[in-house]
Amino acid sequence: MDLSFCNEFDDINEINEEDEINYAQTASADDDFLSSDDEVCSIDDDNTAFGKVDIMDDHNQRDFTFLENIHQSVQVPDVTDIDLCNERKDDCVDQHLVITGKSYWIPFVPDDLKPIINHKYPSDDAIEDMYRRYACAAGFDVRKSTNKKKRGMVYIKYLLCNREGFPNTSHVDTLDPKTSKIKRRVDTSRTGCKGRIRFKIFPGTTKWLLYEFEEKHNHPLISRDNMLFSRRHRQLDDTQKSFILTMSNQNIGATIAHRLYTSILGGYNFVGGLIDDFKNYMRDLNCFIGGSDAQMLVDKLNNRKENVKNFSFEYRVENKQLNALFWADETSKINYKEFGDVVSFDATFRTNRYHMVFVPFTGIDNHKRCVTFGAGLLSREDTDSYIWLLKSFLKAFGKQPLLVLSDQDPAMKKAIETVFPQSIHRLCMWHITSKLPLKVSLNIVNNPEFRKKFNFLIWNSRLEVDDFEVGRKSLLNE
Repeated sequence: MDLSFCNEFDDINEINEEDEINYAQTASADDDFLSSDDEVCSIDDDNTAFGKVDIMDDHNQRDFTFLENIHQSVQVPDVTDIDLCNERKDDCVDQHLVITGKSYWIPFVPDDLKPIINHKYPSDDAIEDMYRRYACAAGFDVRKSTNKKKRGMVYIKYLLCNREGFPNTSHVDTLDPKTSKIKRRVDTSRTGCKGRIRFKIFPGTTKWLLYEFEEKHNHPLISRDNMLFSRRHRQLDDTQKSFILTMSNQNIGATIAHRLYTSILGGYNFVGGLIDDFKNYMRDLNCFIGGSDAQMLVDKLNNRKENVKNFSFEYRVENKQLNALFWADETSKINYKEFGDVVSFDATFRTNRYHMVFVPFTGIDNHKRCVTFGAGLLSREDTDSYIWLLKSFLKAFGKQPLLVLSDQDPAMKKAIETVFPQSIHRLCMWHITSKLPLKVSLNIVNNPEFRKKFNFLIWNSRLEVDDFEVGRKSLLNE
């Protein structure tokens, strides 16, 4: 009798009372564990759900006899995935068979890890855990298939090799507006492998009976050295997730976190996840806190303001959205007290995710090194936002700077005149020189002699005003 089933089942008629009574009275598994309803749902081997690879008749029509210890439950060995992967020794070669011109591979696995036909297991989870451990030692991945139900209850389950089935070769017109978004191709490695187990609930109990086990695969199995790339091995456990969260709190990215975790455990084989898996979890973590991250930031900075001496923090909310931020710590205030005669602030940094402008306030110390006076985040670059930011700056530091450097943004210029009326406003030299090619022809700009004289005029801090004017007129005449 054919024991193959399709992945999608039609409605099944109610099970006969006679089948329930005589369910386990005969010795043949075809009669014991497959009712007449099951036979209606069985299909031929050419069904695309399980591939089109022919299996020998003795496997399709095998007779399973009861064992004397059928009522004994199988205990799953308490070993780790790493121990199971190490079972694949270099000197143990998987058996390679050629049947009717087709190649098959039978994995070399210790007998105590192999599934046992006609044995009962305490639960379906126990069978699944057993088969996944066997697959890890054998060198392949496992995925679930469709379950069979009667009267709303699942009574048959499948666990398949992840290379079961065939790739979807249907063509999609990407220019057709009716075509929905194309999903990622996750079936390109499928070869129609028949490796699987099938198990069903034992009547009148909560235990499950494993009644079919196919150990042949139509593809080479994963070697021990490459098992770290398998889906089973790449699953992150709670310890790894906690480690990624801790690293994220310390502003350490997924790549460096993976390297640190690998060094701690002593090698990539013990990590249980690749760099991409660490990145994916950190992405999911950021999406999880994405709805409340603004409130988390405000709460964190408010807590620092209350507990850290001389820390300043201001924020503004519009339409229930965070609109602007400003903060400065004690070190920034000390720097401003000593070197705050000249302040430069630039709004050219824009974050990718929130589209807010980062505005740092910087100065120069007596060693000609940049020092930070404070920083802000703005959602808009208009006059009102800049006025609020400069007022927050003035509230934190208490005095206006002597000289303010900025770019040629008209909104910024108006805000400086409003909030810092006693300060001198000058334009940043970098912005001026960057616009030189727009004012002078390229032939002149690229002339080394012109650039030498031009840089001597604008970067010479010891040059007097009269000397600068003479040099400027001479350069223009040339």
